[in-house]
Amino acid sequence: MTQEKDVNLEQIQVLETEGDFGSLVGASDVMKAVYRLIEKVAPLKTTVLITGESGTGKEFVALEIYRRSKRAQLPFVPLNCAAVAETLLESELFGHERGSFTGAVAAYKGVFQVAHKGTVFLDEIAEASAAMQAKLLRALQEREVKPVGAPKPIPVDIRLISASSVDRLSNLRPELFYRLNVIHIALPPLRERKEDIALLADHFLRKFTLQFERPDLKLSAQACDQLAAPSWPGNVRQLEGVMESAVALTEGMEIGGNPLQEMIERSVWPGFKGKPKESAAAASDTDSGAVGGGWLTLEELEKRHIRRVLESVGGDKLQAARILGINRRALYRQLGKKAEAAQE
Repeated sequence: MTQEKDVNLEQIQVLETEGDFGSLVGASDVMKAVYRLIEKVAPLKTTVLITGESGTGKEFVALEIYRRSKRAQLPFVPLNCAAVAETLLESELFGHERGSFTGAVAAYKGVFQVAHKGTVFLDEIAEASAAMQAKLLRALQEREVKPVGAPKPIPVDIRLISASSVDRLSNLRPELFYRLNVIHIALPPLRERKEDIALLADHFLRKFTLQFERPDLKLSAQACDQLAAPSWPGNVRQLEGVMESAVALTEGMEIGGNPLQEMIERSVWPGFKGKPKESAAAASDTDSGAVGGGWLTLEELEKRHIRRVLESVGGDKLQAARILGINRRALYRQLGKKAEAAQE
């Protein structure tokens, strides 16, 4: 390894021992800001909303907040709202009584009861239906839950940490969003903290060489350069998968650049279209309305924005409407205008 990589390895060791942020690895300014926020909010009782693209490590942030909180010796109960059928989500959250519905052969405690005095982490919270969100809001406000089929509510004392992808936040009811968003931690995508890629690569290299009992396996200088180049649409999760594949499949003592490049290319989700969204700071003059020294009309800007959103979701009009904050009829009307303009 080069001297630069030796320095990066030392930085990881500092973060893992002195900073002790568990599975969160990074020394960039944006990640240091996340660490400071975690330490500041952990001792509090308030709700926390974590946002970020898929694969950025939202659950790891929730775990670090819990680990530093005054409830650290009490239960931490996670639930992925997107992984539970809508008809069962209320029961998973609040529990149910025996015989309350077909198949309820015994009483069941939901995560709010199981985590009493502890912490509940609701991932993909924006995937819950509007009706379920209303019940969740009431549970938070009243500090009690009513199991399905129960005659009366049950008091609960929990701290709630929730998470959502940024492009799904508009699916939250406004009143629930304001209740959840007391403390907001925004995780940056990996492409916006590329200085952390070498740190993460070394972290995963050590993890998987230990797992696969290959302690002498190293990254070549070319491989390090290959890792720094991609935009990593799958973020840290994608990078971890590439490193595991590289450690598992490399036959020699060094991970080479060309085989690694092929692994990186194969790791991109087939449904991914084009480059990831740019941040507002990176937006071009064309996006801001200046084209060839002139300016676009508001209608033209609107058309371009709708087209970009549609392209980013692969043409899914329902998802595009949610991101744009309009209903499907309004989107269809705008698409109709575009069609008429094209005919003219």
